Amino acid sequence: MVYRERHRENLAPASRPGRSRTDSVGIGEQAGGTDESRHDIELRLRIERLIDRYAGRIGTPKLKEVNEYYRKHRAQLIIPERVHAAHILKRVTDGATEADALAAIKAAEAEISQGAAFEEVADRVSDDGGSGGNLGWVSPGQLPPEFDTVAFSLAPDSVSRVFRTVHGFHIVKVYQHQTERPSSFDEARATIENTLIDQKRQKALERVVDFLRTRAIITRE
Repeated sequence: MVYRERHRENLAPASRPGRSRTDSVGIGEQAGGTDESRHDIELRLRIERLIDRYAGRIGTPKLKEVNEYYRKHRAQLIIPERVHAAHILKRVTDGATEADALAAIKAAEAEISQGAAFEEVADRVSDDGGSGGNLGWVSPGQLPPEFDTVAFSLAPDSVSRVFRTVHGFHIVKVYQHQTERPSSFDEARATIENTLIDQKRQKALERVVDFLRTRAIITRE
């Protein structure tokens, strides 16, 4: 499911983040070289244990919390307009000239117009084959603008003519076309839970940083 990001700080799909070097910004590491001193290693391990201690207390948000978030942010939890599409692609490369790619996809177009199954032709002909050329659900902006122009103008269960993008020549088939709509609670629940967990993890990290600063273990840059 793709949600429009209207308020980045609240609605950006939140992954369950692992720790990275950016989690330790501000740690007093010694500059230069790749070998850390024993003190640096012990300090890093201590900080990681503290983060685990605080973040480890975070469980799955309660249903009441999720409901409250959904109630407050329902207007921003949007499933954008999207199409379920498949395509046939012939790339223009050093090994395949524009004339060659166009001839190949025109031949595929002729097969489809004569009754061949789009998916079978896609698997056999497309440079992006497999699974019948299935692209899944596509929202505006995910693919080149020329693709959007064609795909979002097609009626369900229809096939386009050949068209060109930066990737080469395409034929697209649209299976379903859904307009923008608010997400239901069930559709939004996983995203909301991840967002709430991410917010709690961030607060836990801030508590760790504050704890370490009070003991002058890390310093502000």
